[in-house]
Amino acid sequence: MAAFFDTPREASSGDIHDIIARFGRSAAVCKKAGFHGVQIHAAHGYLINQFLSPHHNRRDDEWGGTAEKRRRFVLAVYAEIRRHVGPGFPVGIKLDSADFQRGGFTEDDSLETIRALSDAGIDLIEISGGTYEAPAMSGAMHQSKRASTAAREAYFLEFAEKARGAVGNLSLLACSKSSAVTSGSLIAVSLARAPGRKRKLAQSAKEGCEIRCCLLDELHSLRSIEVELSPVVGVLDRAKLAAPGGVRVSRPST
Repeated sequence: MAAFFDTPREASSGDIHDIIARFGRSAAVCKKAGFHGVQIHAAHGYLINQFLSPHHNRRDDEWGGTAEKRRRFVLAVYAEIRRHVGPGFPVGIKLDSADFQRGGFTEDDSLETIRALSDAGIDLIEISGGTYEAPAMSGAMHQSKRASTAAREAYFLEFAEKARGAVGNLSLLACSKSSAVTSGSLIAVSLARAPGRKRKLAQSAKEGCEIRCCLLDELHSLRSIEVELSPVVGVLDRAKLAAPGGVRVSRPST
């Protein structure tokens, strides 16, 4: 892959402020286009997640060096978006519960970030986890979780309960199954690949239909998915996956 990209360099202060401004302008465009809200992607190893992670962020300036400074970028992005869209426009964020990398973004880091975002006024937090180096968000790590967590039918429900205890009434959701909503930790569950593949999935969910489709995962291997939809809450109730059929945040370590 290195042949397709320039050698990464450390982002300058000017780069960082420019990126923050672009987030704000992008949110303003979304609002003008008629969207009902925006979500900041701060998970899965993308740029904001890299700023949050001590594994990636090895800066020693105002943007790194301590957990508080590593959070500065995401808070600045949120503040800039809010400045552009105003107080009444919903702004959410997708955040890792942890990135599952040694020396990386931990559950404690995530809880502190959630508290800071809640204090800043974020409307909704979607809980995810992992990066494409350790992809918990795709379910790859789910089978290793203890049986009690699996029985409660949610990848990140256990962490959502911790977050609920930390921030009270802040709206939380996660990629999960419908029964997770009844636990009280989440207000909703989210879907990713399935609506991208099945354009009318939400409508079918309301009608209680059974849907079968094929999805292409991150490894570009074809998987089949059988989805049983709950007509009551209109979200996934069970999914069975079959077998497969630039700038950087900081300088590299020395």
